[in-house]
Amino acid sequence: MLNSTRLDGLAVGLSLACLVQCLLLPAALTLFPLFGLQYTPDETLHRYLLAVALPTSALALLMGCRKHHRAWVVGAGALGLAGMLLAAFVLEAVASPAVAEGTTLTSALLLMTAHVGNFRLCRRTDCDHGFDQSDVDRGFDRPRG
Repeated sequence: MLNSTRLDGLAVGLSLACLVQCLLLPAALTLFPLFGLQYTPDETLHRYLLAVALPTSALALLMGCRKHHRAWVVGAGALGLAGMLLAAFVLEAVASPAVAEGTTLTSALLLMTAHVGNFRLCRRTDCDHGFDQSDVDRGFDRPRG
């Protein structure tokens, strides 16, 4: 079943993959000449990750926001996604690699923060909601008090 918690988990995993790739790939590339290898990085990987991260993140954050009504989650997620799009499609062409990578890392951390917040808020909404199943069955699905 498609739910916000599973999508948040997938999105956090994608954000971690992006962070690992951004942090470890440059370090690994410095070792390539020792083994007679050569690698010329291109931005295709970032764009493929974004093609999966954008709809996954948007859907997870919007589904979660419908449950917990915390707009900061969607705002932080939108800023993170916008920064990643900016880095992948604009900064890669016009700025230094350090600026593009710094923007990508900062944006990925912001997006991951939004997903962790969304995950926690959704779990709290599901587990500590202040009403019982009979209230839900009768249509009273808002917390009391």
